[in-house]
Amino acid sequence: MDASSAADRRLVFVPVKDVPAAGPGAKVDLLVIGGTPDHPTVVPFALGVEVRAMSAGGLTVLVTSRQASAFVYAASAMRLVAVIAEPGAAEGAEGPVSSSGEAMAAAAQR
Repeated sequence: MDASSAADRRLVFVPVKDVPAAGPGAKVDLLVIGGTPDHPTVVPFALGVEVRAMSAGGLTVLVTSRQASAFVYAASAMRLVAVIAEPGAAEGAEGPVSSSGEAMAAAAQR
């Protein structure tokens, strides 16, 4: 977020199962697990979101007021998984995966 949005910050709690360790200021990529049991999908929801706090049940993230309702909806209706970026890492580049072949191909990329 840039300096002009400093007054427009909102904290949203996002439940995430098996959340990886992340401290305040860490960046997180949130992915949605969807589809059906016989055809699951993983799709990026939000990339590079700032973490403000962590608990056993999820993450409190910092977003703008324009984003807040989307994050509240996702927290309530979507199954989210967090991918924590190492400090100084480039912005996330996760793509959608909806088959074992796509998963294998994505895992082989560097």
